[in-house]
Amino acid sequence: MLKPYKAGVVEPQKMRKAPKGITTRQLRQFGKLVVQMIKLEIQKDWGKRGIPKSQKFLDSFGYKIERDKIVIYSTWYTVAGLLEGRRPYRMTWLTRERGIDVVPILLQNGEVIMRATPATASGAWIHPGYARHTFVARALKKARLAIAQVFLKQALRNQGIKA
Repeated sequence: MLKPYKAGVVEPQKMRKAPKGITTRQLRQFGKLVVQMIKLEIQKDWGKRGIPKSQKFLDSFGYKIERDKIVIYSTWYTVAGLLEGRRPYRMTWLTRERGIDVVPILLQNGEVIMRATPATASGAWIHPGYARHTFVARALKKARLAIAQVFLKQALRNQGIKA
């Protein structure tokens, strides 16, 4: 999984060290494959809560080659939160005590309602939190299987066996 640094920066996911004989060109092909699979898994999850449904989010994922490793990264500022999820929490900043008397809330039908905030932090609204999303883990699993098939076909071809 991608690991968060402070301030929402994401540490890249490093795949296992490549077997001997793998070229940089092959690593680049595999990197592209992993990123394509991440994008496909994200698109499958677009109906789920919290997943940004935008091309910018998809384009935030990329890869780079470091020696003999493929490094997958995202520049999206909240990707760590999406991948780790969050438990329900009190929204103590949305209280009259903090100077916020009313909050506009957009309903699904496009209507906006105004809602009075709680008086103190002890009665603050509780955000329901959000589930951890697994699109990167699923994509990595599928990419590893696809890459293994490529290696198998190549090994069989090297032995003179048609695959």
